[in-house]
Amino acid sequence: MVAIGNGIGLPFLKGVGGAGDTPVFIDAWQAATGDVMGDAQKTVVSDTLELLRGFGTPNGSNLINKFSGTNSVILPYVPKDDSTAYLSGYALDLLTGNTVVTWYNFVPANCQPGGMAGSGYGVLNVQPADFGQDDIMAGYYFIAYNSASINDRILGTPRLFTNSKNSAGRQPTQFNSTTRTDFTGLSPVGVNAINRNSSSQVEKYVNGSLVQTLSAGSTTPESLDIFLYDQNNGSGLPSGKRNRDTVGGWFFGVSLNANEMEDLHFAIQYLNDNIITGGR
Repeated sequence: MVAIGNGIGLPFLKGVGGAGDTPVFIDAWQAATGDVMGDAQKTVVSDTLELLRGFGTPNGSNLINKFSGTNSVILPYVPKDDSTAYLSGYALDLLTGNTVVTWYNFVPANCQPGGMAGSGYGVLNVQPADFGQDDIMAGYYFIAYNSASINDRILGTPRLFTNSKNSAGRQPTQFNSTTRTDFTGLSPVGVNAINRNSSSQVEKYVNGSLVQTLSAGSTTPESLDIFLYDQNNGSGLPSGKRNRDTVGGWFFGVSLNANEMEDLHFAIQYLNDNIITGGR
């Protein structure tokens, strides 16, 4: 996708609540980091919120309304500018400004404007059980494969949301199913998502397009923490196979249809294309 460019001339939103001078995410970011977000980054955040409302996207999906009140979160990596980023700034939900992830074992050097990678992991404040069995979606903005281990995990709980590298070069994804569904191929650069909106199948989307549909059985979503850059071992601890790939943000929520998935990609891609000079 060709970047839209910084500042698409859209009016600011104040969080998910309507018009205002400054989105609540920007206020929350500045409070969490103790710093002032750069003007270019403020514009991109504001424009991304407008895209999520459906203004300027291919299908006009109002994803803010779709996600509102559903435990859905969008975790963008918004730096201060092209040279400074904060772990606390990379822990905030774009929709509400709330801190939605706790980072463990990451150090400031792992947190860069171009994305974050390292040997740490994050614990998200939502769980699979916060969503419906056939109404659930998860994804991330993938930048680069840097892993030292073919078994590193991108994210997951023991039986849900599990994406991992392995010797066959596949991405096993266990998603509301008692049996594993193997999506082929490594993560390409851009927006990667797994989505379930029916009782019998799981979908894989890459950059807004459906690339695979696999059959899957049913099981009750787990009340276990979702780990980022690792997999929860079922006891609230990392699996010991941490991911060192570079990621530019995450999203979790209710399932989307094809048009909505395309529009979510459009908004997430826009943010990552424009949040620093030259994009991620």
